[in-house]
Amino acid sequence: MDTGVTQDIEYFNQACGFLAQWVLTPEQALQNQSPRLVFSHVPKTGGTTLETILAKNYRLSDVLHLNAPEFKRYPEILQLKKNPPRFICGHHPLHSQLYRHLPVAPVFHLTLLREPVSRVLSYYNYLRNKTDHPLHPQTCDLGLADFVESGVSPELNNGQARRFSGYLHQSPPDDETLFETARDVLRDCFSLVGTTSRFDETLLLLHHFLGFSDIFYQRRNQSPPQKSMDNISDSDREVIEAYNQADGRLYRVVESQLNGLIGQYINAQQVADFCESNSQNHLWKPNR
Repeated sequence: MDTGVTQDIEYFNQACGFLAQWVLTPEQALQNQSPRLVFSHVPKTGGTTLETILAKNYRLSDVLHLNAPEFKRYPEILQLKKNPPRFICGHHPLHSQLYRHLPVAPVFHLTLLREPVSRVLSYYNYLRNKTDHPLHPQTCDLGLADFVESGVSPELNNGQARRFSGYLHQSPPDDETLFETARDVLRDCFSLVGTTSRFDETLLLLHHFLGFSDIFYQRRNQSPPQKSMDNISDSDREVIEAYNQADGRLYRVVESQLNGLIGQYINAQQVADFCESNSQNHLWKPNR
């Protein structure tokens, strides 16, 4: 077996063991004094906007934004400060070295998922507009379906499930194993899994569980819609769905669980009040 693959498996298993022991449930977070927050950012899910919102609720010295490749080069970065960062964010699949270096203490572990057809389409639009990205020329030469079938990026083939099952850079044995592993990891190793489609409700849950008050925002890093969900062809949609069956199942599980939390802790008037304030560029004033 390739050394890199063996290492990914080892790091994935270590991360699962650590998080299963130290990750807080949302309810436990209510009783914990400002737990460390780790946000695992899945590309094209609204994560850049969420990182910006969350960072406003911390002192600058308490925030660390670093993606997995950079962390691999500087794994000692968490130990360089007298007090480790309280908010850590970036693109970190579960086999990232980050989880081997987190302080042994309770952690609120957060991520966002997105409906897979919408996410792949956003990724395609992003690459077509990102002229300095290595995949830009190839993306511009291919239609959407051909791009998905090309296999040039793991993000196009169950990219969300692969991030949470240790298979981002290797081929999973089958879709069923991929789905079941990712489903169990999101259940056992994360405090909260939000979705792009219920972004505002996810923010209100974070306000409820972590006490964040400044959750006003403007969206960032949006992909200009060369193709949109309104004009995607049936054949393109079918190709994306075929290559993202595990992601589709995973998203539906997460969506159901999130809807349950929203129904339990948030009411429709809270959502309407927040959306109204946010649309008018006013800071939201929560009713405590």
